[in-house]
Amino acid sequence: MTKAALKRYDVIVTEVIIHRASIAAAGLHEANELAREMWDEDGPEAFVTDTLGRTDLIIADEVTP
Repeated sequence: MTKAALKRYDVIVTEVIIHRASIAAAGLHEANELAREMWDEDGPEAFVTDTLGRTDLIIADEVTP
């Protein structure tokens, strides 16, 4: 019994990630500015990170030689 030839596929998995934090500020504008500063200075480490999932966002395309 011969095996079927394997095909090659490019696979993309898109993961939706959210970064959130609780910030004390005088108003919405100030909270946005503070969040931008936190992101610029500390990056994602300054926030709680969660994933919204990824299994429904898998894309596979056959590679053509």
